[in-house]
Order: sequence, then C-alpha cells, then structure tokens
Amino acid sequence: MRQFELKRKDSNWLVVFDNTDYLDDLPRFFARSPSGSVIVTSRDPLARGEGFASKEVRLECFDKTEGIDFMLSFLDPTLCQEMCEKQSLDRLVDIFAGLPLGLTVATRIMRSKYYSPTTFLKIFRQAAEDIDSAKVLGTSKTLRTLWDVSLRATTKDTKELLEKLTLLDPAMIPFKMFESSEAEQSSESSLEAIRKFHNALESLSSQSLVTVDGAKQSISIHRYFQDVMFRKLIERNERYDAIMDMTLGLLRKACPPASFQSHISPEHWKVRRQYASHTEFIQKRSEHRIPTQSSHLLVDLLSDTVFTLIKDFPSYYYETGQYDQAIAAKDKLETVIKSNAIQANPMTLALLYFTYGNMCNECNETKNGIASFRKAIDLLEPENGGSSQRKIGQNLAAIYSSLGNSLNGLERFEESEKCHHKAIELILRINDPPTKSLGRLYSNLGSCLLWKGELNEAESVLLTSLLKYDRKLGCSLYALGNVYLAQGKMGKGLDLHIETLEVFSADFGIFHPNTADSLYKVGSLYARTDNPKHSLAEAE
Repeated sequence: MRQFELKRKDSNWLVVFDNTDYLDDLPRFFARSPSGSVIVTSRDPLARGEGFASKEVRLECFDKTEGIDFMLSFLDPTLCQEMCEKQSLDRLVDIFAGLPLGLTVATRIMRSKYYSPTTFLKIFRQAAEDIDSAKVLGTSKTLRTLWDVSLRATTKDTKELLEKLTLLDPAMIPFKMFESSEAEQSSESSLEAIRKFHNALESLSSQSLVTVDGAKQSISIHRYFQDVMFRKLIERNERYDAIMDMTLGLLRKACPPASFQSHISPEHWKVRRQYASHTEFIQKRSEHRIPTQSSHLLVDLLSDTVFTLIKDFPSYYYETGQYDQAIAAKDKLETVIKSNAIQANPMTLALLYFTYGNMCNECNETKNGIASFRKAIDLLEPENGGSSQRKIGQNLAAIYSSLGNSLNGLERFEESEKCHHKAIELILRINDPPTKSLGRLYSNLGSCLLWKGELNEAESVLLTSLLKYDRKLGCSLYALGNVYLAQGKMGKGLDLHIETLEVFSADFGIFHPNTADSLYKVGSLYARTDNPKHSLAEAE
C-alpha cells in the first residue's frame, strides 16, 4: 500500500477492502494521499462509526415488490400468469424475508426442475431442509452453511443467545428480557449475566447476524436465517430442550403474572403487549416438542396470553368484535394441555376458566360463564387449606363474586347474593385482608342488590365499599350513581357519574370501553329534561 501510495500520489485511485471483519487492522493500510477513495465492505454495522467512512450504504433485503420482480426476472413468464402463482411468489418472498440469496436459490431450483411457484412452495413446506442444502450458484456453500463462517468464531454465550432468538418473534425482541431484574440489586452474578448478554449481542451484531436498535433497546433477526438456525437446533433434542426451558424461563420472568385480583391492569398493558407476540411465537415453535420440564412454564405463559387478550385488551375486542381470537387462544391452551398430557397446575386452569367466564359475561353468554366459573371453583376448593390458604382463598373469592355477576344476568338474585356473601366471607377469614379486594367484592354485592331492587341496602353496601375500602373505585361510583338515579336523586347521581368518568379516564384512558360507557351515561343524563342541570350542549 505504501509503494502504491508513492507511485500514485498525484493520480485518482480507488482501494476496496472487501468483507472486512477485523476493522482494527484497517488504519495501517490507509493511503495518506487525498486524491483517492476507499470503499470498505463489512458485516459490522459499526464500521462507519469507527471513522472509516464519510458515507454509509446499508444493504437491505428486498421488499415484497422488489422480491417478486427479482424472481420473475429469472422465471418463465408463462409459469407465473395465474393468480395462484403470483400469490405463491408473494408467499415465497415472505418465507425468505426478501433475502436475495434465498430467492436466487429458489428460482434456480424452479428453473432446473421446471417447478411452478405453487409446486415449489408445496415442496418447500414439506422438505425445507432439502432447499437449505441447495448450493448457492458459483460457490460451495448452501443456504444451510451460508452463515457458518460467521458462526465459527462465536463464543458459547453468543451461540446460546442466537439459539434463544430462534424461539422468539424475530422482530423487536426486547433487551429487558435478557437483562435480569435482579441486576437492580447490583449482585455480582446478575451483573455478570448482563455483561455476557451484551458481549454476545455485540458479537452477533458485528457479523450482521442480528440487527440492533439501540434507541428502542431491541433486537431483530432475519426470519429465514432464524428458521435455518431453528431447523439445526431441533436436530439436537437435548439442546433444544435446554434452550426451550431457558427461553420460557426468561419470558416467564419478563411478563407480569396474570392475577385473579386485577380485572384490568393498565400498568401492565405496555409490557404484556411487548411480549404477547413472543409468547404466541414460542407456542408455535413448541409444537415440535415440549420439553417435559418446561410444560408448566408454557401452560402458565399461554394462560397469561389468554388473560391478556381478554382482560387487558378489552378495548381492542370491543372496537373490532374479535372475541373469537380470545376464545381461540383459550381453545389452543386446552389443546396444548391435552395433546401433551400435561398435568396443569390447578391454579393455572382455574385462572383460564375464570378468565373465560368473565369474557362470557361480556358477550352475554351467561350460561357458559356460569359453567366456567363452577369449573374454576371445583379446581380450587379442594386446594383451599394449608400454606396456600391465603392465596387460594383470595382467588376463590374473586371467582365466587364473578359467578354472582353472571347469576344477575339470569335474574337469579338470591343465588347471586349468596355468592357475593361467600366471596366476602372468604376474604374476611384472612388475617390482614386486602382492602382493595374487599372494596371490589362489596361493589359487586351492591350491584346485585341494585338489580334486585333493594335500593337502600345497595346504597349502604356501596358506601361501605367506597368509604371504608376504596374511595376511587370506579365500579362502586358507577353503581352508587345508578342507585341515586333509581331513588330519584338526580343531582347526586349525576355528580357520581361525572366522578366515575374522571376515574375511568385517568385509569384506563379515553378510548377504553368503560370510559366510553361512562361518557354515554353522563351525556344521557345531561340530555334528560328532568335534570336540574339539563344542558344539550354538555350532553353533546
């Protein structure tokens, strides 16, 4: 390079450093003449940040249109005229996630074997490994071995991280999943785990095996590369079991646990939304084989997903009417349990039936809801004793109270009232009973008495809920407002519904169904001509 520099000092020149993995070696080869240019190609996305380039050109995979056009440029046009063939090309671009080499190999196989896109797609679905083994034109590499050079120099920790990533939704995998919460205590072991994770992440990123978004603190992995690595992983059953077990444990730790006590938990929405796709993705991966030691973790995670879909995203289902999606998730969980002969924890199954029962209440499928709550009770009542009595007692109380709400829908008020009293009794047996739980239980009892027409009793119970246990409990405010309206106390009823609206807006946001219902209630009260504060402008 120095001889070149002396000879070409005054002429324009171009030097290309191709496929540069070791960036630290470059500076000593740089020419000092200002009249030339340097191109550096590297898989390391930090190359520009090292000061080696004033401009960066990042090579991306094809988008859908580019991928289809690329494949069509190699194929016989007569094979691709039917709509089904175009749809197959569309699907193939998805499968290879726009990877040019993958699409090149696919089109070469189609041309050499005279496959139409639809025929090739069917064969690929049945024998993806055969496609992985097809050679890339002009090289001895296959799609299966394409990344071997990059993987050869990786450490044990790096390979383990990559294997975990093959079980997760390839887009937007949060750092936090791998950064143990124990690190907040600055324990040496947890800080060491974080250090190993970031070292492994640096190694994968420097080989362009993953893409890192520092601003969003997330990782993404190319879908086709992920599938190839997963197919390698499942060939080794013991290793697959170990990685599945570790990854399920990470997800379990990252996701806030579902609960019988919190019907709607806005504080958990963001985190659950972040991990819902990963839970669904690992469930699909687990269909290959669920390790015995991981079965309970998978069931718990899927139960959380069902709970999240039904209880923590009600606005989504109210707005789009996709209750079927929640029911499908519940059915999928039951199928996983049955097909794998899993002895699910009674608490997990009870939570599943409890959640499904609450959804039935929302869908006016009252009889199904009652049946589901009774299944949950049958699972937990035999367990109500010993060291777990406090937790199981609280959970049974929540189930009995929800069962009472279902019975209201069939106007079986006597049975409903008994259920609500049973729920309160279960909580009061506990030393230092949780006040918020009691507030909600008294609120449900008060609503039962309101539906039953016992207005004075309902008022007394709801005031107990608010003044003794939780003054800002929206459901109690709403029910008490309705009691006052039934008693002809329009002013007090309106004031409570306005307060309810403020509570719901603060807790759930303005787009939540509870808030929408409260808005409608307040607006309809302002529109009533018997209201001393009658105002069509306010109603509107």
